[in-house]
Amino acid sequence: MLDELVGQIETLAERIGSHRDVLGKNEMHTRMALVDPLLQALEWDTSDPQVVSAEYAVHGGRADYALLGDDGKPVAIIEAKKLGEPVDHHVHQMLNYANAEGIPYAGLTDGNHWHLYDVFEGARPIQDRRVLKVQLAEGPAVKCALSLLMLWKPNLLSSDPMPAPQPAQPSTRAPQAPSPPASMPNDRTDWFPLSDFNPATAKPWPTAVRFPDSPHLHVKRISKQKELLRAVAEGLIQAGKLTTGNGTLKSGRARYIVHHTPTHQNGGSFQSPVQLRGLFLETSNAFAQTVEYAKRLVEHCGMDTGQVELRW
Repeated sequence: MLDELVGQIETLAERIGSHRDVLGKNEMHTRMALVDPLLQALEWDTSDPQVVSAEYAVHGGRADYALLGDDGKPVAIIEAKKLGEPVDHHVHQMLNYANAEGIPYAGLTDGNHWHLYDVFEGARPIQDRRVLKVQLAEGPAVKCALSLLMLWKPNLLSSDPMPAPQPAQPSTRAPQAPSPPASMPNDRTDWFPLSDFNPATAKPWPTAVRFPDSPHLHVKRISKQKELLRAVAEGLIQAGKLTTGNGTLKSGRARYIVHHTPTHQNGGSFQSPVQLRGLFLETSNAFAQTVEYAKRLVEHCGMDTGQVELRW
């Protein structure tokens, strides 16, 4: 995925240089030539109205793009301007739109500059709420690609999207994936297998879970006890292990841990359902049950609980 993104960025940078005058006169041309192709490279299918909603109605106006979650609700709105128009002039407007609609992220772009803001960090100055700032024409393409992984669809749809770190020096080759953030080092002394986790003696609660093969892409943060099960489920989905094809697991004779609908076999509704890509997860579980169900879900997906690691 990253190689394709780098290639697209290089193409767009050349297009910006070659057609700056034309694209600087027309917002629609900018969207077609620059914005749509980059969103497509980030796995946001702009031709699918269930993935990207154009001219999305917000309080007091419309946003050019709404990036939709699995529940059909926007996880981000993006306003596009013609190439060369300063995007910072519209920050307050977009934040107000997003805040009024309960949308977590608001972005602005002129096809070259891409800015994204965390809407609900209201106590912090605006510049500190910006989680993405990149300029395609300035490059290098690899560095831009790593920054833009904040907007990558699987990342933005996760419960806690993480900005990718920047490489120390520009590279001429695209890495297979970004290095893990400094807050989640690869040092194995910070991690222990899920199979060894005993909730009766675990203090403090683990703060993250990661999966084998690509731990830097499959790291999920945990801030509350019940989030462990959700983080494990999200990681399994992202790794392609948990799908609608195998997305039924019982916690008992008449109740489900995960199911296609938020209804148990006994007819009762899930008490704390979480929707994850066509599946529903029951998160209303006791402390010890959360750990047990997380292990059972990993095994249900054909993985060894010793391969899944928690950060202490």
